Amino acid sequence: MDVLISLIGVIALGQTGGHAVESVDWVVATDVDLADIVASGTTEARPESDWTVKVDVDGLAAYTTYFYRFTD
Repeated sequence: MDVLISLIGVIALGQTGGHAVESVDWVVATDVDLADIVASGTTEARPESDWTVKVDVDGLAAYTTYFYRFTD
């Protein structure tokens, strides 16, 4: 995870073997159970990027631990 003062870049590599675009949901939370969600969204994993996605999440508080998850 790339951490700046109020921005993180989260990167994930998908495990699909097909040629279709995959929809990937993501969440960022302040707790390990991912119940206190502070940011979320959906992005696309594409074959031309080997199904790797990067999400820039801004507006986060400095000196705070965050947890994240990608799901398809």
